Parts: sequence; C-alpha cells; structure tokens
Amino acid sequence: MSEDDVIWEMVPHTGAKHAILDYYLKAWLPILANSGNSRLVYIDGFAGPGIYKGGEPGSPIIALKIARDHRIKLESEIIFYFIEADKERSDNLEKEIGKIAKTLPENFKIGNICNKFAVEMKEVLDQLDKTGNTLAPSFVFIDPFGFSSFPLSIITRIMKNKKCEILITFMHSFIDRFDSRPEIEPILNETFGTTDWKTIDRIKDDEKRKDLFRDLYMKQLREEAGIKYVHSFEMRDTSDKPIYCLVFGTNHERGLEVMKEAFWKIDATGNFRFADKTISGQTILFGADLSPLRTYLITKHKGERLPWKQLWNIVNIDTPYLTTHLRKILIKMEYEVDPPEISVEATDRRAKTYPEDRAIITII
Repeated sequence: MSEDDVIWEMVPHTGAKHAILDYYLKAWLPILANSGNSRLVYIDGFAGPGIYKGGEPGSPIIALKIARDHRIKLESEIIFYFIEADKERSDNLEKEIGKIAKTLPENFKIGNICNKFAVEMKEVLDQLDKTGNTLAPSFVFIDPFGFSSFPLSIITRIMKNKKCEILITFMHSFIDRFDSRPEIEPILNETFGTTDWKTIDRIKDDEKRKDLFRDLYMKQLREEAGIKYVHSFEMRDTSDKPIYCLVFGTNHERGLEVMKEAFWKIDATGNFRFADKTISGQTILFGADLSPLRTYLITKHKGERLPWKQLWNIVNIDTPYLTTHLRKILIKMEYEVDPPEISVEATDRRAKTYPEDRAIITII
C-alpha cells in the first residue's frame, strides 16, 4: 500500500463535513450529558488514519478534542469507538491518538478497532443482546471512503435505542454510476434492506435516478429502521454540482433542529451550498430566500389555527428552515403585505413578536 492509500489530501468538502460534525457534537455532548446519562458513546464507523497530508485532523481526533476542550465540563463517561478496516490506517490513527492521549481526561475510554464497520457493530450489538444490555446514547458517524457496506439491519439495531443518532454520507451519485456491477448488488441489497433499488436503475433521467435512490434510502430508514425523523442535506460545490447527501436520523426534534442549524451555519461560509428537497420535492437551496417557507405555510396550512409550538414543530420536521426563519416570514406575512396573510392571538404581545408560550397563529 502506498503512502497515498494511508494518508491523503483532504478535499474541501470533507472540511465542510468536519465543520458540521464539530458544530453538532459541541451541542450534542452537553445536551445528553446533562440529561442524567452516565455514559455517552461516539462511534466513527470508517475512522481513517486520523490525519490528512496537510496536517488537518481526521474525524476521530476532532471528536476527541471537542469533548476534551468543551466549555462545559463533561462528567459522563464518554466512550469512543473508532472502527477502521485497513490495518495501516488504523495503526496510523493509533499514533495520532497517542499524540494527545496524555491530555485526555480519565472519563474518556477509547477503542481503536481494526475491523469492518458492519462486522464490528454486529459483534457489539450481539454482545449487548446476550447480556441484556442496551446501547448507551450514541452518535454514529458513518462516512465511508468510497462505497462500503453499512447494512440497514445494523442501522435498525442501533436506532432501536431511542437516544441514538446517525449521520451518514450517502453517495447517491456513486450508486448511480456503479449499481450495474455484479459485485455491488449484494452491498446495495444490504444498504437499502430491499431490492427495490433495482427498479430505479431502469429510469433514464440521471437526476431523477439519484433523487429516487436517496428517497428510497430515507424511506427505508423511516419505515424499516423505525427512525422518527430522517432528513437529508445535499452537499453541492460552488458551481451547484451535487457531490453527495448527508443523511441524518434521530428520534428527537431538538436533535433535528440542532443539525439543521449546523448546515445553515456552514452554508453561510460560501464555500459550499446545501440543498434540501423536504418541501414537496422542491429543491430548496440554503440561503437568504425564505419565500418557499411562506408558500409552504399558505399551501399546506391555510385556514389552520396553530399555537406557536405546534407551528414550529411542523416547520422543524417538514422543512429545512429554522425558528429564526419562521419568525422572519411571519413578520412579512403579518406586516409587509396587504391584506395580512396571518392573524395572531396573544396577550401582552409586542409588535413583531410571537411569544412561544401563548401566541396562536392563523394562516389566512
């Protein structure tokens, strides 16, 4: 194996992905640690060598440093599982961990495991089942180098533990290019947990095929893996060319909200664009244009009388937008059009505010 196969240059979109991981873990760790959980788990399913050629840290080192340097002291035991199938990369990661090992607190437990993700996770989950234990609250980062197997059956077993979350790099373009190869078929059967992907391959439109692969995978995560909230974010370069999707799964609305915040923050740097097709299949590019949110509210909820919290839950789950965006669009709908498109009921309310505890909004 050459040096380039062990350590390689970090491509720019990997940096964006790591920035999202950084943002989310900084929020995830204290939320779970302060919720009475004595143990937290971070699993990196395709951990890599721990460093890039330019000296940039890999995702395992990023996770360790985030937890170590967090402004809130994390008292919970934090277990890090770094799984890497290639021995030379795993050995290199061990060296990188060793460089900071003395700076890590005693409540950190690190397992650097040379194994395939699917094989290792099956062994871990089988052992938990055998002893009658469950997986502690876990964040599972599945970021394969190229295209590797991460079976739906394993995702399903992880997500049966309701405090677990997943972030998956889903290479819909890669699948579209290589799904006709015989050796890829069993991997795709495992990944999707069905052979339905084969019917998509017959569709001639390239973009439609990629979208359908993503939609099928999200459907399987919801219906087969039983994940309550599944959201995809399509990463695009500055020329608006799709690179891949990042698919997030959680059983908690707050987790979905924080992950969306991470994508909006990284999108604002201008180095990459993110797109979302949550709203009725419409492509929503992250950015300043909030008009799709207004259209969505009028189309889907006209005539409804909704307490603020219910309205926010709808927007959080069904759209890519944040609470700040909802407030901005409600101001437009109430004050900047004639006649107004919403009416608001709330005692002791200041103009252009929507008190969370008592505002009731009617879409006119």
